Amino acid sequence: MSCPAQSLDSVSLRRVFLLATRELFSHPENFAELSEELSRYKYSTDEKTSSLAVELDYVYNPKNLSARHAVYVGIGDLDFSVEYLDHRAGVNDDRSQHVFVQPAKTSLMIRCVTPLPDESLRLATIALGYFFGMRPLFMQQLSLTRFDLGKLSAPSLVEKAPTALYESVMVATIAFNFEITSTIEGHRIKTFSLATAP
Repeated sequence: MSCPAQSLDSVSLRRVFLLATRELFSHPENFAELSEELSRYKYSTDEKTSSLAVELDYVYNPKNLSARHAVYVGIGDLDFSVEYLDHRAGVNDDRSQHVFVQPAKTSLMIRCVTPLPDESLRLATIALGYFFGMRPLFMQQLSLTRFDLGKLSAPSLVEKAPTALYESVMVATIAFNFEITSTIEGHRIKTFSLATAP
């Protein structure tokens, strides 16, 4: 029996939103009316020219933060709800494959860290506008059932940071159907031979 996942998972979502966030901050013209003021904050794959780090949140450690500007992208825990009695959503004709579905919900978190409180809030506001505007595309392309903005936090001092740093966090709620296809190989004919009498 094999059970390959057929749907989204936390790793895939995290990578998709990391790439989207890097794309956003790679082009200051995406900042709209703030483009001139914040154009100095630009993500680049070349660390020598990049003035803004955009990384996954698992590398976020307040004790190791430097005085540079950074954006951290993360996905929260997956919460599941019960919709089907046994979660079975379908079966193929020879009953060798069973599809199981369970609604899942998680949160997208974009954490903007800067030395100045207003800058962290502005970067988070840019991310908020971008993801709100891109919401229909994400829902369609990722087959999401929900993508709602949840919170934009006021700037707060990062505790235990080696220098004074402020963070603002954008949070969105994401929901989708977590799907698994279970294949029972024992139900399939693996070999077939035909022999004739001499």
